[in-house]
Amino acid sequence: MSTTGLKALADEIDSLEATSQVVHAFELLAMVHLPELRRQVDAVHAYTEAVLHSIAEIAEHGELRYSVEAEGQGRRDLVVLITSSMGMCGSYNQDVFTALDKHLAREADEGLGEDGGPQADYLVIGSRGLRHLTDRRQAVLGAYDLALESVDVATVAGLAAAAVDRVRAGHNRRVLVVYTHYEDVVTFTARVVQLYPLHLPPPRPVDVHAPVVDFELEPAEVLTQFVDSYAIGQLFAWVRHAVASEYGMRRMTTNLSKRALRDSLTERRRQYRKVRMATESAELLDVMSSQQAVRGRRTSRGARDD
Repeated sequence: MSTTGLKALADEIDSLEATSQVVHAFELLAMVHLPELRRQVDAVHAYTEAVLHSIAEIAEHGELRYSVEAEGQGRRDLVVLITSSMGMCGSYNQDVFTALDKHLAREADEGLGEDGGPQADYLVIGSRGLRHLTDRRQAVLGAYDLALESVDVATVAGLAAAAVDRVRAGHNRRVLVVYTHYEDVVTFTARVVQLYPLHLPPPRPVDVHAPVVDFELEPAEVLTQFVDSYAIGQLFAWVRHAVASEYGMRRMTTNLSKRALRDSLTERRRQYRKVRMATESAELLDVMSSQQAVRGRRTSRGARDD
């Protein structure tokens, strides 16, 4: 191989080394964020559990309980689709789309949507989710072109209110959320869960020594406010699960990429050494051949002089 080819190999090695450093930085970034995201998820989960049990206690009477558990009058579900815009996340979005498709297949027997029409209405986070739904001509009511990490409580509050109000107004029968649930650094599962109406747990035993709390509002009004708070908290928790899953998948993807890059670097360096040795050997042979040719000409000239 020529010197030009040797330089091309050297440039390729430099490029692979630079890429390896970038991938390593992405992996470290993911590892730094995961513990804090885990803490946030646990904190929000504790809050939503407390609110849910409070709702169950307020709705202990049948009429109020029915108001938060009964499905709306609409024929279609309202689906909040949470997708990733982060790079190097492997199959994150495909797993979410697969979970959604499986849900729609199960729901098809219940006659949702008109023949050949959309089976659900959608609110979507992420441009890739919007593209997926648009390509399939689904009914997208609203889209948030945001990175999951930048979705704050205010954004979630607006989204949750819009979704819950559509069920209360009779436009949809329930609110479903499709997201990726984070378990640990190597376990994340795409899920379809119901946000509203609520599935209430049985009321907890009453503590006779607990203080009596008297609300100025009617129980139904208090219940509505608690339900709204629960919907916001629960949806925010699922968004943070999705962010943690993003970083978890990125960590796994970057780890695999590092291995592939390391193998490529090893092979290119071996090839570079082999080519360099071959080039140097060829140059040495050329020098030796030139020296032999010179000595041969000198010997021939000396013989003629004699």
